[in-house]
Amino acid sequence: MNRRSLLLGSGMAISTALAGCSSDEANDGNGNEEEQPGRNSPKEPLESMQWLGSASHTVDPVSIGSGLTVFDVEYEGDDFDLRVSPLDRGDAYELEIDHEYDGTSARLFEGGDYVFHADGNGAQWSVELRHPRAESGDIPETISDERPVVAGPFEFDSIETAYLSPRPQTEFAATIYPPEGDSGERLSAGQEGGGDVPVDFDGVGWVAVQSQFPWQIVFD
Repeated sequence: MNRRSLLLGSGMAISTALAGCSSDEANDGNGNEEEQPGRNSPKEPLESMQWLGSASHTVDPVSIGSGLTVFDVEYEGDDFDLRVSPLDRGDAYELEIDHEYDGTSARLFEGGDYVFHADGNGAQWSVELRHPRAESGDIPETISDERPVVAGPFEFDSIETAYLSPRPQTEFAATIYPPEGDSGERLSAGQEGGGDVPVDFDGVGWVAVQSQFPWQIVFD
């Protein structure tokens, strides 16, 4: 059974925490309450949390560890909203899509409590939130795909240049994210995102690419 069939085979939204969840109770998307494991400390990154369903689904609060957080999203409709908002203050992570979607995005978070909200407007969706961590990685050479991905971990100490090859006249953005910290290195953004760009990133990082069309990055 493939991953899409496994995650989207049920019409009920559920919440699963593989390493703890921040709330004792959560709505299952159908008006029912479910018990959840105890809260993780924001200083201890969660391994993974996963939700799936078709209706509107809110979990309040969700504890997110500080540093790199990756969202794996699959959606089968044409109107999906995902929002992860801090309880105190700060910018929210948002994903709004108007087409079928199977991709990955990344964000650096401050550790703390957040509100998770997703609405598939009747179409099946799944969201997995995870915190990749590594002390070492491979030296990147060429990465390519035809959808949004977060690739890594990579060692960037010896990398000086990235050659970006998106499809012409399409939206494309590539960013290198560290496992910890509050900022990454943007390699490109917008419709004119191709060509050689310098890489000024040292240490271990992950490359997050947002594109709905085939792309390639060659590192040197």
